[in-house]
Amino acid sequence: MKFFTTTLGMLLSLLITSKAIAQQVNGSMDCKVTGNVVISSEEGKSKRYSSIKDGSKEGDKLTFKYTIRNSGLFLSLENEFTKHIELNTIFDFKDGKLERPKSRGLIYTGTYNEVTFSEDYIRLENSFGKIFLSRYYKNDWHGIYLMISAMELTTQTMTINCRHNNDQMESGYKIYSRKL
Repeated sequence: MKFFTTTLGMLLSLLITSKAIAQQVNGSMDCKVTGNVVISSEEGKSKRYSSIKDGSKEGDKLTFKYTIRNSGLFLSLENEFTKHIELNTIFDFKDGKLERPKSRGLIYTGTYNEVTFSEDYIRLENSFGKIFLSRYYKNDWHGIYLMISAMELTTQTMTINCRHNNDQMESGYKIYSRKL
């Protein structure tokens, strides 16, 4: 009987520990491209376009996804129709500096990227682009996505308007509050 009680206790302990280690929430927002400007330098002249070939256009629907884990954060921005990925970044918290702002959320600074994920503001900057989202009413967000392609001498600025379809930010803050 003692063996059974000890074994059951160990199994429960493992389940609780693995659940704490594997904490994760997945959230997403439905977004619409409200404006898109592409500027390129071609043979020394400025060229202006309304989109990048096979990229998102004004009126397109995008999905902004976030996965929050106690060990990191994943952010992506994908075109629902073309499946074109505008943004796809993983942050591993062991590779940089993690801090807590005055409001709920986190600020992470890595070698090549930074992210702020808070209740009213989401900011991501890496070598491929930048996205800034700001809450303007309850679950309504708006923002700007910037992409610079040094090899193609092209820059894209896209404005988006988003609404949560799966708001997991509050659950994510709870994971971070235990992490920091």
